[in-house]
Amino acid sequence: MISIIVGTNRRDSEALTFARIYQDEIERQSGEKPGLVTLEHIPGNLWHPDMYDSDKQAPEIKQIQDELMIPAEKMVFVVPEDTTEVSRCINYSWMQYPLKGIKNF
Repeated sequence: MISIIVGTNRRDSEALTFARIYQDEIERQSGEKPGLVTLEHIPGNLWHPDMYDSDKQAPEIKQIQDELMIPAEKMVFVVPEDTTEVSRCINYSWMQYPLKGIKNF
């Protein structure tokens, strides 16, 4: 499974537009529709001190992790440039998990 993560919480962002085009292209070439995680749908209650404790996470986050992040064999991050770094939304949300083979293009 491939998951595409849109690294901004801005509504109707260019990153989301690109991610949807990329999602369609991956499906066209592989026959498998990648999962799409857009941070604009992440609830505001994500940001709290217990967010790293799986028993105290927001149920929406747990569902995204269980369905789209943990089972993913590959992840594509579509992020707007933020001072030439990964956006803070991605950093705070997902980068606490060990990921293998991360490439920055």
